[in-house]
Amino acid sequence: MFKQLIANRLAEVDFDATSYVRDIVEYYDREIVRRDQELMSGEVTYHIDYGPLADRDAWFFLTRQFVKMMKEMGSTLDFDHFKHTLKFTFISLPPQHVLVPHTAAYIRAMCSINVPLRGTTKIDLYRDNIASPHQAGKHIIKHHYTSPIVLNVNQFHGVINDDEDTRLVLKVHMMVTPFQDVIDSLGGDKVKIFKTPLPWNKLRGSINELDSIS
Repeated sequence: MFKQLIANRLAEVDFDATSYVRDIVEYYDREIVRRDQELMSGEVTYHIDYGPLADRDAWFFLTRQFVKMMKEMGSTLDFDHFKHTLKFTFISLPPQHVLVPHTAAYIRAMCSINVPLRGTTKIDLYRDNIASPHQAGKHIIKHHYTSPIVLNVNQFHGVINDDEDTRLVLKVHMMVTPFQDVIDSLGGDKVKIFKTPLPWNKLRGSINELDSIS
């Protein structure tokens, strides 16, 4: 089920995502790099959301790939509950650049699925700093992952790309899906994010292409 499980922080899924990586990288090279990029603290990012017309084709492509991959990994999540909340970010970090320790204070996701696409994908995890709670504390571990990981983005994490190649990751922000629920769903437990019936369904109301993703 998992190659590595670090309680309340990270889980690397024991899954060969080669075919998904190939298709996503091909799409990235063909379509994404032509978009406006955002320069952060050394990394180049491309954000794709549900809603903006300019993001439509990319969002539907990535969502179809992601939902299919999650189900092949064994996830029992009902994506009809929340697939419209998925947010995708490609993060390209050049050699010898650092992504400083941080939490999801800006994009307030519950967790993320990180898919390694290019380069050596390592991530550093940190404890809280009791004396200065807005800064990371002691380093816990550097984890090198080669398969998708579930990441608790509300715990301190960062990246040091000390390799010679650019590191490229697709980060899928799970905006309303808690870290532990994703872990449980991969273990075969049935997980429902919302306890009440959905106000939308495929049997009535306006037709939406979202309904074709299941």
